[in-house]
Amino acid sequence: MPNPIKTNKQSRAFATRKYPVFGKSVYNEENPPKTVTSSPFYWWFKFLQLNEEYTTALQGKKTKIPKQFIEDMGKVTNIDFKSWWKAHSELFAEPITDYAMVIARGDGDLAPFNSKEAINLVVPLNWTNVGIKRRFAQVIDKLVPKAKKGLVTQPSAASYKLGRKWSITAFESAYNIYILKKQSDLAVLKGEKKVPWADIALKAKLPIALRMQQGKHAYGKLESRSTLTILAVRHFERAEAFINAAITNEFPKRTK
Repeated sequence: MPNPIKTNKQSRAFATRKYPVFGKSVYNEENPPKTVTSSPFYWWFKFLQLNEEYTTALQGKKTKIPKQFIEDMGKVTNIDFKSWWKAHSELFAEPITDYAMVIARGDGDLAPFNSKEAINLVVPLNWTNVGIKRRFAQVIDKLVPKAKKGLVTQPSAASYKLGRKWSITAFESAYNIYILKKQSDLAVLKGEKKVPWADIALKAKLPIALRMQQGKHAYGKLESRSTLTILAVRHFERAEAFINAAITNEFPKRTK
């Protein structure tokens, strides 16, 4: 039997194309690039940082969080996402496969012809570049399902995987609302005035809030503030759900 070409273990595959890409510039935790913030794994980390039970567990106190989860995820406070991801990305990656995409140089490089993990493909090099790519795409589209927006490309076998349909906008809005509400609550404890939900929505720059400020919604002032209040509360509740899901092996948690 041919010996399959082993995959480079330094190159891991993910069930979604939206894994973080840091680029060559210096990483700034306060202003990460869009190629990082557009990844659901970034928001998993950010919501895990907000989980008070996990913070308690890191202090060595007893919690309901499994010890294996704590050992796997490790420290998430006082660490930037890039450093954390570099040390933990394998948790979210698919298992290492037996095959790499390389040019076969002999029989030993070929996969079995009945394999469900790899195919042997003949590529006519006298075709045009565009023609080869088009035909390759047609072959792959038949064999590997395409991902819809906000979904993983295929069922994941990773130790920690993405759950139900997700939205980066929803993550970001929920996170910003949650942070601002907590800041407001702390200010109230210090004797300051409570910030209304509608103003929190404006500070969080929710997409609809920006459209309202630009006059792109024909709402009256009272109606606008009522709408912003409802949305802010909804995003806060979503944030709480994301925080709870962050201490499981599926994020966001799949709803039944």
